Amino acid sequence: MAAALVAALAWSAAASAAGGIVGPKQVDGSPAGACWGKELERSKGLWPYRHRLFLYTVWCGSAGKISYRSSTVRTHHDSICWTETGPYVAKTAGGAGYGFVEVQAWAGVACHSSLYFVSFHDTLMMRVRYYPNGVYETVAYS
Repeated sequence: MAAALVAALAWSAAASAAGGIVGPKQVDGSPAGACWGKELERSKGLWPYRHRLFLYTVWCGSAGKISYRSSTVRTHHDSICWTETGPYVAKTAGGAGYGFVEVQAWAGVACHSSLYFVSFHDTLMMRVRYYPNGVYETVAYS
C-alpha cells in the first residue's frame, strides 16, 4: 500500500490533453504540490562494530504547508552487531497543514566484544525537520 501512495505522489511524465505535464496528486486526487524523497543515514563505530540507521522520507508541500509525508526506517550493521529494538519511526511535530513536519527514527543496537560473555549496547537516533519547499535539516541525533 505504501508503494501505491508513493506512486500516486510521484511526478508523472504523461502529458495532458493540452500538452502540459501532469503534476503530483494525493490519493484523493487533489494536488499535493511538489514532492521530494530523501534517505538519511546516522552511523556509529568502525569495522567490525559499525552500525547504521537509515531514514527514508517522501514529503510534499504546497502553498507553504506540508501536504503529505511518509517515512520508513531500516538498520544495517557489521556481522558481529545486531538490532536489539526497533527500528522505529514517529512524527514528533507538525505534519499536513503545518509549515513543517518533524520525524524521529531510532533503534537499539548491540555488538559482541572479543570477550565471549560481554556485549556493547548503543542507541542510534535522528530527528529531521522537513519543510514544504524541499529543504530539510537534522535537528537532533545521538
